[in-house]
Amino acid sequence: MRGLVLLLYSIAGALLMSGFILVPGITRYAFSLGAILLGIRFFRIRDGIGARITFILLVVVLCLVFTSMYVLFATANDWWIPDVYKDMNNEPSPANPS
Repeated sequence: MRGLVLLLYSIAGALLMSGFILVPGITRYAFSLGAILLGIRFFRIRDGIGARITFILLVVVLCLVFTSMYVLFATANDWWIPDVYKDMNNEPSPANPS
């Protein structure tokens, strides 16, 4: 049961952090605040250092996975993608012509 709670909290935190990464504008900070509050809530119910470290590691890894999955699906289906992910075409930059 403890592992399931840890996994569910980690997935929720990773989705909130992915929202922070992908959503532009001021609304992105609502996702960040939600992730912080979720982390505080998890830290209150779990006292062990191992559970806390596992939570943080799972949030970081799952956040990268969820963000990568969204960008892949968005590219395949012509959905909206943040500009940061669009400009990866391996052209030399003007500052570094080679």
